[in-house]
Amino acid sequence: MTSIVRFALVFFISATATVLLPLQSSGQGTPPKTDQASIQGTWVVVAAEKKGKKLTDDELADLKLTMAITDNVLTTSTKGQPEPGSKFTLDSAKNPKSIDFFDFKGRHEAAGIYRFDGDNRFTIRISVDRNTRPADFTSPLNDSDRQLTLVRKAK
Repeated sequence: MTSIVRFALVFFISATATVLLPLQSSGQGTPPKTDQASIQGTWVVVAAEKKGKKLTDDELADLKLTMAITDNVLTTSTKGQPEPGSKFTLDSAKNPKSIDFFDFKGRHEAAGIYRFDGDNRFTIRISVDRNTRPADFTSPLNDSDRQLTLVRKAK
C-alpha cells in the first residue's frame, strides 16, 4: 500500500469518526421513540375517574388495576386476575392524540385520547360510547367517559 493510499484511508477513518462519534454520544443519530414503542410494557393505574367520580387511593389499592401492553394488544388485570384484552391503534398525529380499541374480531369498542407525561407516566381518557371521542382532558367527564392515569411498573 502506498503512503498516499494509507494517508487517505487514515484521513477518511478519522474524519468519519470525528463526525459520527459526537452524533452517537449526543443521541442525534438515534431516531425519536414512537408512541407505539413508548406504550409497551406493564402499567399500574394510579388514578381513575368514572362518571365524574374519582376512585380513592384505598379503592385503587384494593382493585390493583394493571395494564400489560404488547405490540397492539392490551390486557387488563384486576386484583391480579387477567381480563379479556383488546387490540388498539394509536394516532399520534392528531391533537389530542387518539387511541381506538377493538375486539379480536375487529369490532370497534371504544374511542379515546391519550398523552404521555415523560417516559413512565401516561393518561388515557376513553368513551365507551362508540360514536364519540373525548375532546380534551380538561372538560368534565360524561356518563360514558373514563379517565386513567398510569405509571410504568418497576421491573
